[in-house]
Amino acid sequence: MANNKLTLGKLKTIDSKTYTQKKIKVGEYDVLIDEQFRPSKISEMITEFTQKLDYCREKGYDLKSGEYVFVLLIKYFTDITIPSSFEEQVQMLKLLVDHELLTPIINAFDENEMKKLNDNINKYKDNVDKLLEELKTQQEEKTEEVDAE
Repeated sequence: MANNKLTLGKLKTIDSKTYTQKKIKVGEYDVLIDEQFRPSKISEMITEFTQKLDYCREKGYDLKSGEYVFVLLIKYFTDITIPSSFEEQVQMLKLLVDHELLTPIINAFDENEMKKLNDNINKYKDNVDKLLEELKTQQEEKTEEVDAE
């Protein structure tokens, strides 16, 4: 009987076969993009997105979240080095757009993977909205209790 235990080695083999990259040409540059999006990377991307939203609120910046997601998409699912500071990320986004490099990169991603990412972002947003609604309800109930006293 063969040893069919799940081990770290077997997981690494599965991982290397599942999560591959392909090379695309963007202008004169070679870019590696993920063919499948790792759930862990999606989670990390959403976490960073949330942190940057909070940062923008604190600084009073107007974040165009639909555009900003593209920087994080490139950061987490390509081999392009994206800076960690928000200001530099925005600068990078503008340069990618100005030099017509953003659209070819985004269009190279698999449509199903983009849908999976979008579904995860929407699920996260729905959970946050639900949590905020619950907090609002709790606050209203506390206010009513104080008013009743």
